[in-house]
Amino acid sequence: MDEQATELLRTLQSGVHDGASFARIEALLPLQRATLAKADDRATLADISELLELWAQEAPGALGGKATEWAAAIAESDLGQSERAVQLYRLCLEREPLNVEPLTKLDALLRERGAMVELEQVLAEHARRLCATEGADPVVAAGVFRRLGDLRAERCK
Repeated sequence: MDEQATELLRTLQSGVHDGASFARIEALLPLQRATLAKADDRATLADISELLELWAQEAPGALGGKATEWAAAIAESDLGQSERAVQLYRLCLEREPLNVEPLTKLDALLRERGAMVELEQVLAEHARRLCATEGADPVVAAGVFRRLGDLRAERCK
């Protein structure tokens, strides 16, 4: 393990959950993730994903949401843990409802698995959450309702 990987792990385990720590994680993660994936070091990738998830639990709002999203992406793309990725993406939506990227990822994962009932539940929950979120863009909320309506129409065919 190189210096930067060690630094990333130390930052995740430091117990500090502020903007500076987030910036450090954000700077180190992409290269380390790519390096570890290329080396097929799934154990370290799993550690990083789990540490990101733990770090996110104590981080404020959007920082925690983004860290959870990174953990989900590693689980999905690097570790093939689609069920864990689904759980983490759902958590992202709870923590940061205005971020639509986790919803897009969830949509793809659940459709791939044929879990249309679960997808309908996710879309309905997220639509309600958006309506209750101050500052939510009505166009984004309308897009979620549109997805929900399209899915229900597909299921009725």
